[in-house]
Amino acid sequence: MKRTLVLSILLIAIFSISLLAHASSEPWKEFDFEGRTVRIDFRFWDISPFGERGDYDWRNPDPRMQAHIEEVEEMFNVKLEFPAYTGHANLMNVYGPDIIAGDLTASAFSADVARSTRSLLPLAMGGYLHPLDDILDEDYYNSLPISYRSKSGLDVKGRMYGFDDTTALIEPVGILWNKDFFEEEGLPDLYELYLNNEWTWDVFEELVTGITRDTTGDGENDYFGLNIFWPRSQMLAILMYTNNATLTNLVDGRYEVAFDSPEAIETYELWQRLWNSNSVIARSRDGVSIAAMQYAPPPVLQFEQFQALDDLFGWVPLPLGPSGTEYVFPYWNRHMQVIPITEPNPRGIIEIVSALRQLTAPYKPMSLEEWEQENWMHWGGFMADRDSLRLWQLAAENRTHVDNRAFILDNGLGSAIDQIITEDVSVASTIAAVVPELQSQLDELFND
Repeated sequence: MKRTLVLSILLIAIFSISLLAHASSEPWKEFDFEGRTVRIDFRFWDISPFGERGDYDWRNPDPRMQAHIEEVEEMFNVKLEFPAYTGHANLMNVYGPDIIAGDLTASAFSADVARSTRSLLPLAMGGYLHPLDDILDEDYYNSLPISYRSKSGLDVKGRMYGFDDTTALIEPVGILWNKDFFEEEGLPDLYELYLNNEWTWDVFEELVTGITRDTTGDGENDYFGLNIFWPRSQMLAILMYTNNATLTNLVDGRYEVAFDSPEAIETYELWQRLWNSNSVIARSRDGVSIAAMQYAPPPVLQFEQFQALDDLFGWVPLPLGPSGTEYVFPYWNRHMQVIPITEPNPRGIIEIVSALRQLTAPYKPMSLEEWEQENWMHWGGFMADRDSLRLWQLAAENRTHVDNRAFILDNGLGSAIDQIITEDVSVASTIAAVVPELQSQLDELFND
């Protein structure tokens, strides 16, 4: 069985205590839905405040979950329905026609950053969603746990459209490293390198290359320095933010392509050396057991690929690039709920979601400080050491948003990166070839 920092941490029974009995204030009294039916499309239908993921199901509630739903219905004088999850990769097609027709298929539905090209971006820019800037004030954000107060990634071109609908996922991309392997091999402690500002691209490349080996003598590498847990160009592009590069820059209200800067070019060149030239990278979820480091966000530690191992994994931020000035915490994804413009009571819908998920202070049966401690104790059960857990907390509170990542990667840059890492091509020329068309598409999307 996998060794962990905390052997067994149960979500405490206090979560079953009635909301009505223990809320310090009663914000729901401001919202009377007069018996209206409200449909909420939760992507994570198996995440609840009552247990581990998969223990409960909003769409098929057991008696405990049903009692909770009925309590929230009573609080808001509303009838709640949770339709079958429709997917979030192409929300424009799923909900766009109904919104245009003035229909209200769902009062809130799930979106995210990683799949925003045909979802969040066109819905927001097309006027299909409620902007939340004037709906949510600082009191709302301060009622969230500290780790979830960041607004990074919930906006489109500076306007807020999303709000958190779960306190279960924070996904900063970094390096998970096999501490047992590093100790056996006499390799440096990555956390110590980080503390001393010595965790750099050069050290990273040296380790990845040096660790990779042929253990069977057949001439093929079978143990690798690095595994890309999700082998996608979106993941690879994130590294440029550690080198003081960005995908786009907002200049005088217009998004301009920036992924062709010298600092960005250095990023592609690094991946080209490691991925293609040196063949030192494994590239799948199944590569966990054959690589010393994983390029991934820490929540993947709960996946069976890690739990099946007896090895201890630590986590550090991505290494600092040659032009970088400080460690940053770009994240893989930000999950959210958005509200269609056809919903007449957007603030009330947010309050219902907060009550259902027990997101904000009035609905939590404990103080925010106590909840934060319990939450990180839970995740500590997957971490090898407290240093890694503290770094994850730091990353959660200081997220770096990667502007327009999905759109840029889906519409040309992703294919260019794939070509760079698999073929012997000029990096600068390959990137330059996609700049004009992507700039044109950005201007079209954002009406610039």
